[in-house]
Amino acid sequence: GINSLVQAAKAGAGGYRSTKKMKVMIYLIAGKSNFDLPRVMPRATHTK
Repeated sequence: GINSLVQAAKAGAGGYRSTKKMKVMIYLIAGKSNFDLPRVMPRATHTK
């Protein structure tokens, strides 16, 4: 649940000194964000 996510964020943010950075860790863990880059780059729409 949410409590386990917060506990994981606390463990990961142990070296941080501000609550702001702690909150960021919680959002990153709880949000399940995907930061993968696209595998295929789109072709250029303009050429010189």
